[in-house]
Amino acid sequence: MDKTEIKSLAIGHFDGFHRGHTKLLEKLCKGAILVIENSDKKLTPKRENFTNLAIFYYNLDEIKALSGKDFVLLLSKEFPNLKRLVVGYDFKFGKNRLSSAKDLKVLFDGEVIIIDEFIYSGTSVHTSVIKKLFTSGDVKKANELLGRNFEIYGKVIKGQGLGKEKLFATLNLEPNEMQFLPKSGVYASFTKFDFKRYKSVTFIGDRVSTDSKFSIETHILESFCVEPKNLSVELISYIRENHKFNDLGDLKSQISKDIIRTKEILS
Repeated sequence: MDKTEIKSLAIGHFDGFHRGHTKLLEKLCKGAILVIENSDKKLTPKRENFTNLAIFYYNLDEIKALSGKDFVLLLSKEFPNLKRLVVGYDFKFGKNRLSSAKDLKVLFDGEVIIIDEFIYSGTSVHTSVIKKLFTSGDVKKANELLGRNFEIYGKVIKGQGLGKEKLFATLNLEPNEMQFLPKSGVYASFTKFDFKRYKSVTFIGDRVSTDSKFSIETHILESFCVEPKNLSVELISYIRENHKFNDLGDLKSQISKDIIRTKEILS
């Protein structure tokens, strides 16, 4: 979509496309999204996977020195037919984040809609809150705030080869380098590829029982025929922390227990 066609613009980080973002976008009226991109790891590195709206990007490092007035002038220049801005109540802009959402109403010659704080199940919905929940292993609560199950996308890569020979066969995933990753450990999950969704057990973390290298490995609990080149892992529940096993037999025994637990959770 050409910038000259944009009459309505939602501005923010939009990392996660969580329930709060959904409320904000309801006021957009078929406009576009302007993402202010920073260097943080992202819940959703590729935001285009979660919306059909056109997305434009500003790199924070390239605009952070602008005053609030100059930022609005930049918007007006790049989106000459802009009539409406939609932002969250905590939106900050301009040098040193000195300008607030309310300042937009003074600086912008058009309609400014400010979305109130969104509370879900007693919790204020923010990307930072969701990340903290995933870091602590509270997948259920984090997914509730997202409004869907958290997914990690990536390409399938070659693993150690130990799984198929001595443990359980796995597909190894290489995520986007900007992908935020949750707490290390074992998860009940669904693995998705070829337009199908399979029950699975997923490990995220350093392989402390073997080579100590980081990996994301998923063992699929159902039969499949296609060897995927890309897949996504949908996290449902945190099962246990990452532990070191001195014997591969002990590790295999624990994985067997993880499989039983996963089947119980996903049944």
